[in-house]
Amino acid sequence: METGSRKDADRSKVVADTIKALSVETGQQIGTLRSSIREAGEALEALKKDELAGLSQEIVNLEQKVAKWVHAGPLPAKLSEARLYSMEVRLTEETEARLLLETKLKSKARTTSGSLTAREQPASLPKIPAIADVSPPPYSSRKGKNLFAVPVELHNTAIPMGKHL
Repeated sequence: METGSRKDADRSKVVADTIKALSVETGQQIGTLRSSIREAGEALEALKKDELAGLSQEIVNLEQKVAKWVHAGPLPAKLSEARLYSMEVRLTEETEARLLLETKLKSKARTTSGSLTAREQPASLPKIPAIADVSPPPYSSRKGKNLFAVPVELHNTAIPMGKHL
C-alpha cells in the first residue's frame, strides 16, 4: 500500500508542479498581452491625435474656401442662364403636375357630388387654387418670353437655397 500511496503522492507532486509551471507561464503570457494592449492603446492615441490635427487643419482650409466662395462675385453668365433654365423647367413640370391634379380633382368632385363647381370642392378633397384662372405671365420685348416672369401665386413660394438646381 505504501507504494500505491507513494505513487499517488508522486503523481500529485508532478501534477502540482505542472500546474504551478502552467500558472507561471500563463501569468507571463497575460503580462505580455497586457503590455501589448497598452502599447497598442498608446499607438492608437498617438494616431488619433495626428488624425485629429490633420482633420482640424482640413476643416480650417475648407472654411476658408467656403468663405472665399460666399464672398465671390456673381456667377458667370452661362452658369446663371443654366440655373434659370433649370428653374424654368422645374416650374413648368410642377405647373403641369398641378394642372393635372386639379383636373383629376375636378372630375372626381363632379362624379362624387354632381354639380359642384371647382371652388366648391367637398371637404374630403384638398382645396388648391386654380392655376387655369391665372392670367399668363407677361412677355418682354427681348427674344420672346420674359425669363423672370412667374405666375402670381408662385411669387411667395419658397425656393430652397441649399439645393443646386
